[in-house]
Amino acid sequence: MLEIQLDDGGVGGYPGDDYCSGSVMSERVSGLANSIYREFERLIHCYDEEVVKELMPLVVTVLENLDSVLTDNQEHEVELELLREDNEQLLTQYEREKALRKQAEEKFIEFEDALEQEKKELQIQVEHLEFHTRQLELKARNYADQKALIADRWLYVHSAVSNWKKCLHSIKLKDSVLSLVHVKGRVLVALADGTLAIFHRGEDGQWDLSNYHLMDLGHTHHSIRCMAVVYDRVWCGYKNKIHVIQPETMQIEKSFDAHPRRESQIRQLAWIGDGVWVSIRLDSTLRLYHAHTHQHLQDVDIEPYVSKMLGTGKLGFSFVRITALLIAGNRLWVGTGNGVVISIPLTERNRPGGIIHVYGSDDCSDKSASSFIPYCSMAQAQLCFHGHRDAVKFFVSVPGNVLATLNGSVLDSPSENPSTTTTETEGQKLKNVLVLSGGEGYIDFRIGDGEDDETEENPGDPTQVKPFLSKAERSHIIVWQVSYIPE
Repeated sequence: MLEIQLDDGGVGGYPGDDYCSGSVMSERVSGLANSIYREFERLIHCYDEEVVKELMPLVVTVLENLDSVLTDNQEHEVELELLREDNEQLLTQYEREKALRKQAEEKFIEFEDALEQEKKELQIQVEHLEFHTRQLELKARNYADQKALIADRWLYVHSAVSNWKKCLHSIKLKDSVLSLVHVKGRVLVALADGTLAIFHRGEDGQWDLSNYHLMDLGHTHHSIRCMAVVYDRVWCGYKNKIHVIQPETMQIEKSFDAHPRRESQIRQLAWIGDGVWVSIRLDSTLRLYHAHTHQHLQDVDIEPYVSKMLGTGKLGFSFVRITALLIAGNRLWVGTGNGVVISIPLTERNRPGGIIHVYGSDDCSDKSASSFIPYCSMAQAQLCFHGHRDAVKFFVSVPGNVLATLNGSVLDSPSENPSTTTTETEGQKLKNVLVLSGGEGYIDFRIGDGEDDETEENPGDPTQVKPFLSKAERSHIIVWQVSYIPE
């Protein structure tokens, strides 16, 4: 009888036959083999063993191959599952690496941007340092020249009529000359040691340089910084005091304090009518004194006005000091250490507006009906947007009428332009005056402290040497024309 060996101990094949298989099959193949075995038994029962004798080995081989394939398939499924898990791990690691790479790229881009910004800022700082270096070098040269001039103790006399370049007389004094004024045939020379040298003419009408009078105003380590002619007197600024000198008697007529701090120094004096404006070193406040009674009449602080017009943080305007002072064209001209020029109209009465403190009264007994006290108000002040890069060094006023025409030529004669001739307003003549300010460099405060894009006359000339300083950095003189009616 045909038997087949099953996994549960069943026997397959004929007893002792070579086709018998002793291998253990899987459950699925074993079930399939049992079904086939039952079918073979039915066929043997109906027909005979000979019917399935040749078919049995083939079936056994197929079942064995099927079992082998099923085992391989299970192993492949296990391997596939392992590979799937590995793939998921690799994908997770890839996404993590991708996120880290993106983060690193973003940090690198941020670093590049920060580096580029820092490079630009450093380049700007280098340009500013180069500009300030050139300014400091220029200042050093100017200070060296000024020191050389101040160290010169010689007083020179030139002709004001003709051949002015030729020196007529010279005399060496005891110390450096700081200021000169002339009043009623006498010349007062302020020296660095705090003394005044007073010269006068001889009987022949010539200057007697060998016989002059020395007046000591104080200690030798304090110099006379400024002088101004006030009527027939001379006001001298010495430390924080003002000494009123009578030139004819060569005596100090009056001394008073212009500032409460003894360490302060008077730097500028400007006189008109019955008032004298005074500025103090490293101070933004102007002080007005009566020319006869020496009363303190008014204080005007220009720093709030400058800060309002130009801003406190722009070009170092947080600290304002007065470096030049002039009265011309019924205006008070003020130059600052920042290169700013301010023009303030003068009024006969103290009008409200601005930062003003009045100390004296207008009904002074020494005043005449025609006297004029030059009060001023910052509410009427005008700031010129054309200025200097450094401190305003000086003001000069000269009579003149200079008008620029459309083609750039200059007319300095009223007869060349009939429309600009002197006119009369309400019976009074309108006068013209030119005010000149001198200082290092030029700047338009509306634009800022940018480099000047000047065009050279011959840009294509290779032999042209580029100047050490640009046009905006060289010393400049700025000219204003003012028309006014004299008081």
